[in-house]
Order: sequence, then structure tokens, then C-alpha cells
Amino acid sequence: MEEEFEHLNMRKRGFSLIELLIVFLLLALLAGLGAGAYARYRNNLSMVQSSQRLATELVNAQQQARTSGQVQMRAGVELSAAPLAAAPVVNQRGTLECRIYEGSTLGIRNVKKFYVLDDTLYVLTINATNVPNVPLVVGDTGLVMEVGITQGAVGVFQRLFTIPFNPDGTVALPLDTEPARIIVDNGIYRRQVEISRVGKVTESRL
Repeated sequence: MEEEFEHLNMRKRGFSLIELLIVFLLLALLAGLGAGAYARYRNNLSMVQSSQRLATELVNAQQQARTSGQVQMRAGVELSAAPLAAAPVVNQRGTLECRIYEGSTLGIRNVKKFYVLDDTLYVLTINATNVPNVPLVVGDTGLVMEVGITQGAVGVFQRLFTIPFNPDGTVALPLDTEPARIIVDNGIYRRQVEISRVGKVTESRL
């Protein structure tokens, strides 16, 4: 009798194969959910860091424009006083790339080039109302940031629009224009960087 009682207690203390399988399935499910949440967190963190970096680089470009003191001139015409053609809204996939150039009567030099999002998974919505999509040529002056994309590891840079800076750090846009906006979207999160005519730079989540 005592042996049977002890045998029953041992069975109660143990786990059946089905119970162990259920535990393992639950652990696997929790691990999968955790991995997905971590991947989304990393994805969002990359967007936040990249959009904040772009905003910082815009502010740095403004400071550099103040240091150079060069008025924006295109073909002998001061850009801030010239009529500007409207730039279309662009929505493309690719690596968001920015290039800062300094134009002078002696030629053009590439001040800086940097990648904001080196990933083809992001959708880049460029809303650059009335920002001139005009590259620097020899004889032009002033500091300008070109924003564009590259597709693939050795893709060709495609300029989407330019942001011309005045010596006081403002942007050469008409008085009634909307701010230039760069929106980065990965299907879940959206970040926006914009710069107004007066040179105010903001970065935010949409």
C-alpha cells in the first residue's frame, strides 16, 4: 500500500510529455514576440537617429553659410530674389544621401557627403515646395545642400532637390512658400525633418 502511494506521489511531482511540449511552445511564442518587438524597436531607433542627424547637419550647414558669408548667386542672379520653380513631391525607395557643396568664383568643392538612411526598406517622401532643383555650376556662389537617393551598393546619386543657404543662415525660398520637408517612412513609423524659409529646423514624429 505504501509503495502504491509513493508511486502516485512521484507521478504527481513529474511532468508529462504533453505538458513539456506546451511549455516549450509557449516559450517559443514569447521569444518570437520579443524578437519582433526588438526588431521594430531597432528599426524605429534607426529612423530617429537618422532624422535627428539630418536636422543637425542642416543646422551645421547654416553655421557654415554664416562663416563663408557668400550670397547665393545663380548665373549672376541673387537666388533669394529670383522666381523659383516648384519641385514635385517624390516618393521613392533608396538610400537617403545628402551632399553639401560650396560654390565660389574659383570653382565648386564638396564640403561634406553623408548618408542618412543606408537602407532600401524605407520610403522617402520628399516634399520640397518651391525649392529649386538646380545643381551648382562653376561661377555660382553660396552654400547648398543637395538631397537625393542612391539605389543599390553602386547606384548613381539622383538629386531630388537642393536647399540653398544665405549668409545669415536663412534659406533662399519665397516669402509665401511652405517649409521644405523630408519624410522617412518604413511602413510603421514616420519621421519628418523640415526647414523653413527663416532657417528654423525641426525634427518630429508623424
